[in-house]
Amino acid sequence: MMMNLGKSNHYFQSSKLIKESTTVCTTYYPENMPKVKTIVHYNVHNKPTVELRYDEKDVLKQRVTITYDNSGTFDIGVKLENSDPEIGFYTVFSTNQYDSNGLVNKITERDEKGRISRQTDLVYNEKGNPTEIIVSIGDVMLSKQTAVYNYELNEATIKYFNRKGELYNTQKVPIDYSIAKPGEIVNEYGDIIKSATSEIEIAYDEFGNWTKKVYSMIIDGKLTKSSKQIKTLLYVN
Repeated sequence: MMMNLGKSNHYFQSSKLIKESTTVCTTYYPENMPKVKTIVHYNVHNKPTVELRYDEKDVLKQRVTITYDNSGTFDIGVKLENSDPEIGFYTVFSTNQYDSNGLVNKITERDEKGRISRQTDLVYNEKGNPTEIIVSIGDVMLSKQTAVYNYELNEATIKYFNRKGELYNTQKVPIDYSIAKPGEIVNEYGDIIKSATSEIEIAYDEFGNWTKKVYSMIIDGKLTKSSKQIKTLLYVN
């Protein structure tokens, strides 16, 4: 599990209720990859309830079903159904536990027989950002991540530890990817569309929600298209 920083993948500009979205993603660089399609259904709070992920042949490869509490805003459980070419279909169930601040502090995963297969424990700072994530099976730690935040620089330093508690990697990432760095260009919707290393072409619908994103990278001084996402939104009348 990675530190969850920045905007949600289901971030919308408006409060207009959405019934369904269909996103088709094509990757061009560093290598051409087949198109993949994701269909998402939403509840009355614009929260995803079902995600259907298809391969390039339009074959369903993964189904994610999300269960919420009575408010419809806190997801308390996820059912993940996968299709694996070697072992066939298998299902993973996970449940979320929240702390007094409404933040997920424990995720428990179970197999189809109800046996616990993995547990993730999370610790947060006073701003609600995760500072430690530990993944374990029973009393055995599988991995650990820690994060230290520099809010003035909008930068988090993340350290990765193996099951022996040994540090094997450190990286610095933005705390909020939507905050522009000096020299970056932001459009009227608040999205970063140009930096020193990349450019993004974004199209929006009448409600301000994006419907097309074309990502390009600057390689050897040339702008090279890396991927494209096309999203179709079906609104609630």
